[in-house]
Amino acid sequence: MPRDLGAIARDFPVHPDWTWLKWLWVPPGLLHFDARLEGVPADGLAYLATPFSEVDGGAALAADQAIEWVWQLGRVGAHAISPAMLAQALFEAERPKRDPLAALALSDRVVVPPMAGRDTSIEVWRAVCAALDANKPVYVLAEQLGAG
Repeated sequence: MPRDLGAIARDFPVHPDWTWLKWLWVPPGLLHFDARLEGVPADGLAYLATPFSEVDGGAALAADQAIEWVWQLGRVGAHAISPAMLAQALFEAERPKRDPLAALALSDRVVVPPMAGRDTSIEVWRAVCAALDANKPVYVLAEQLGAG
């Protein structure tokens, strides 16, 4: 059975391929590259997609970096949930790991801050692809902390 372009557009690469996403993502209005922190809507809940399992310095550093971005989003009125923070909390409480994408179901959008490793992070890539597949907007932030 032939597939339409919309179905083909959702055949996301398994590994992070931001060039593919920039050039071939078809549905308009969901993918916002070079977004500004102040441009993230303040209503609802954002899923903060940050690298965490492959961060140099370990999960604790990844959680600390995520905490800073949750604070930055709060500064502009947006509320966020961070799988990196939750993963570290579960580790410290000696609890079993959870699926990081489970929080995506509660979220209205995904925000990807400009952290080191984001372009190659499988956690970030999976969150972005899952959000777009669920028709949730994705904001890939351009600025560094303290900019803008």
